[in-house]
Amino acid sequence: MASIKDTSLGVMGLEDSEKIWEIEKEWNNLLTKIPNSHPFMTPYWIGVTFDLYGVIHDGKIYALEVDRELAGIALLDVDMENKRGKTLSPRYPHYFNEFIAYHEIREEFVEEILSALDVFIITQIPESSPYYWIMKKLAENKKYSINITGQRNLKSLIIPENVEKWLYKIKGKASRIITSTLKRAKRFEEIETKRIEDVSELVDRLVFLFNNSSHSKSSILEFKTFVENLAYLMVPQGILKLIELVVEGWTLASILALEYRDRAYLLELSSITHIKDFDASIYLLFKYIEYLSNMGFKELFFFPPTSTMDFINFKNIKLLDITITTG
Repeated sequence: MASIKDTSLGVMGLEDSEKIWEIEKEWNNLLTKIPNSHPFMTPYWIGVTFDLYGVIHDGKIYALEVDRELAGIALLDVDMENKRGKTLSPRYPHYFNEFIAYHEIREEFVEEILSALDVFIITQIPESSPYYWIMKKLAENKKYSINITGQRNLKSLIIPENVEKWLYKIKGKASRIITSTLKRAKRFEEIETKRIEDVSELVDRLVFLFNNSSHSKSSILEFKTFVENLAYLMVPQGILKLIELVVEGWTLASILALEYRDRAYLLELSSITHIKDFDASIYLLFKYIEYLSNMGFKELFFFPPTSTMDFINFKNIKLLDITITTG
């Protein structure tokens, strides 16, 4: 990879998402070369975010090229008069927010963007993200002011290679709850998990998912519109998934998830009232973990944090809101 001196940082105005779709192919190609890329980095997620939420000031695409190849990209809402830039983000759900750049040039890419602004704001960046530590290092070296203005927490589960051994290993309350749920499921003559693959059917089936959500009505209606727009872009790419638990002809629980590379991201889990002491949400979530294990997935993230299986020892992740003042 060439040094930063051989690169060029372009800044384009973003009046609508058309410019995002113009570089969709190059954008996706860049993501294939970033080891820990995730679905929140894709042009689909960011494009829909821009279309539905827009910007307060001016939308800008910061694109870094190396030898005419896209090597870094960031979309910001920029107040040019006050030289303030903020990353784009939907209000719901909480998710990862990071820069997108090759490993070799990510420090230089962040420095280029920060040097062009007096104030930079990024929300929901994982504390473990290399970009957080890059910004901290830059702030220290350049005497920038860096402040954490907010924090959210989410959970993740390292997917076991062998679910049966994992279930035996966790033991105690967790093991009893899952085991009893699996035993109760045997009472039903017909029980199956169904993956909705057709985009039109998936959009139709979202009604059940959101009607039975435990979240506030206002946030769910907003999120439903967001997901419907995502579905037409992400379902054909094999990223957005809807999994339902059907018991004797009745849908009792649903999972909405993103599956990207070797990680999955659970966006919503809903179920109707328990039937015959049977917790449909626990059963479906366990079956989904089993599926992910069989397919070789490494980790499952929960957006927002779930209480359905809080008896399991999840990994805790901090999402930080950061403000950096350079001027």
